Amino acid sequence: MDIERVYLDTLVNLNRIRLAEYGLYEVYFLEVDKERNLVFYDTGKYQLIYLPKGQIDDLRTIGNGKGRGPAEFGNPFDLKFDKKGDIWLADVERMEVQQWGPKGDFIQSFQIDKYARPSKLAVTDLGNIYILSEQYTPEGIIYKYTSKGEKIISFQKPEVRDYRSVLYFEGDMQVLGEELIISGRVKPYLRRYTTNGQLKYSTGIVGFKNIDNILIHEKRWRSRNKELIRATIDIEVYDNIIYTGISNRIDRWIRIIDLYKPNGEYKSSIHLKNPARNFSVYGNKVFTLEYNYDNDEIYLGEYEVSRK
Repeated sequence: MDIERVYLDTLVNLNRIRLAEYGLYEVYFLEVDKERNLVFYDTGKYQLIYLPKGQIDDLRTIGNGKGRGPAEFGNPFDLKFDKKGDIWLADVERMEVQQWGPKGDFIQSFQIDKYARPSKLAVTDLGNIYILSEQYTPEGIIYKYTSKGEKIISFQKPEVRDYRSVLYFEGDMQVLGEELIISGRVKPYLRRYTTNGQLKYSTGIVGFKNIDNILIHEKRWRSRNKELIRATIDIEVYDNIIYTGISNRIDRWIRIIDLYKPNGEYKSSIHLKNPARNFSVYGNKVFTLEYNYDNDEIYLGEYEVSRK
């Protein structure tokens, strides 16, 4: 889509916290809920980090570290809040979905398919869960389950049997109402599915051309084209607006957030002051896990959007 980006006013910096002061160095998957509670995952300590009302001085650690126990983690790839404030987590190593209460209580876990490796998820207001598998299964790549672990549907089966890898699909998932929104990471698109798994639309991300050479053939193995520019890395939906994080470079740091209407039409963009690993949106606030090149550390940022 050759459309010129329309930028909103510069973000106003409200707060920026150096996470190393709290012993946090490798953190991912930032999310905010309707009560402005924040959560992210510490890959070094294998714990969820929960900030009530966004207050880091009151931070709470959740989970018992790495392991195979019911309150332990393998290798989480994504997490989301549900409407009640519970935390849902996709653990690709343990091949399961976990549910945690905000006070740190482990509620449940379930597997979705014998061959599925949950890597991304999104929770609807009704409590249904869309789950993206890291690899194709005979049932497809996307699953929809109830909050009790009961399968509703699966869809997006592989078009070509040889394509077991879905690396081109890797990005993020959110919901708009009860419908699924997916943003692609390497293959730059925005897709919306109906509640029964039918593709509603697929549109290219602004400023990116279609990329056909997604994977490189190396004898029997396939790997990502290292020269590809990453398009969408993170996605949020708030007040019927879709927010997608854009790198615009080979690295994966977000530098731009694009805004789209529910029908996939481009609306405007926000230019971040500092490159971010993840972001989350609530009201006119943007929260970021961002990188500082000067000291090679991660910061938790809170900004206010002043629209034109």
